[in-house]
Amino acid sequence: MKRHITNFTQLLNLALKNPSEFLDRLSVIFEARINPGPGDRGYYQPIMVEQALARLSSILRSNVKSYLEEQRLQSLEAEVASRLNTRASQSSIRGLFDADRALARICYGLCRARKPRIAIETGVAHGVTAAYLLEALEANGEGMLVSIDLPPLGADRDRDVGLAVPDRLRRRWHLRFGTSRRVLPEVLKSHGLVDMFVHDSLHTYRNMHREFATVAPHLTPGAILISDDIESNTAFREWLTPGHLIDGFAMRNSAKAGLLFGVGVTAKRA
Repeated sequence: MKRHITNFTQLLNLALKNPSEFLDRLSVIFEARINPGPGDRGYYQPIMVEQALARLSSILRSNVKSYLEEQRLQSLEAEVASRLNTRASQSSIRGLFDADRALARICYGLCRARKPRIAIETGVAHGVTAAYLLEALEANGEGMLVSIDLPPLGADRDRDVGLAVPDRLRRRWHLRFGTSRRVLPEVLKSHGLVDMFVHDSLHTYRNMHREFATVAPHLTPGAILISDDIESNTAFREWLTPGHLIDGFAMRNSAKAGLLFGVGVTAKRA
């Protein structure tokens, strides 16, 4: 009860100080409440990592597995783990919002293989996925990452959001705060075409479908589309069609039992 009172008070204060963010948060609260809770509904049959890497390597004409064996990736994983162990205990963002290692590694490998000029992600939390993507961009020697996040109410944005991202990688990073519903169209208008898109924000059917539909006209041929936590609705499955993707499939997270993420490669601009 005390937590609910605190949240309500914070919302009231936000309405006075930042009406735009207040409306963002109301829309998220409403959408989350009308959406069914997460759970494996049997919409997807996940494939094994080796099979996924073989299919992706064939499509991208690049050995994705070789990138996952790079020393710089192993060094980054140790660095991210150290930053989380040192700082996350003081964060107001819960660790369950962080990306799973399996998803983060796939993001790194595909970013290295695709070499995007522009990559966009929705949902940041402590910035695990962002760190892996930024390390890949640094290794590529080109590209930038735009991240969109609406952190938990009362979170210290400067301290908590993206705390897993090393300072040395931040020069290629542009962080925007707000809902993807409001901010994603603005980002796309500014940057035009997108080579890689990662969804990891609010996992409702409506929000996931909206994000995919919003980014679709901006995706380049052979762009990478990744979505975390796809198991509770059919939003990602609706993209597993010849019109949208050359190939697409579900994979299992390594530490989040029962939770899946989807990977797809676009066939053409939608």
